[in-house]
Amino acid sequence: VFEKRRKLLNLKQKDLANETSLSQAVISKIESGSGWVAPETLYKVAKRLGLQMRFVPDFMESRVKTKSERSSDRPS
Repeated sequence: VFEKRRKLLNLKQKDLANETSLSQAVISKIESGSGWVAPETLYKVAKRLGLQMRFVPDFMESRVKTKSERSSDRPS
């Protein structure tokens, strides 16, 4: 998503890095999904690209059931 949006905006990784005060290596890491990046860093890049971010902690993700999962819990 990040890379696609950056290219849509005709930005090079180096330009995005300069505009967000990050290194080009960090932008590359975000786009490739290789390694951990702080949520604040992701937010900074997303904001510059005009993207919205939604964070759901892992422990909550495992507790949230989809509609179909809730339906299968009901007795027949």
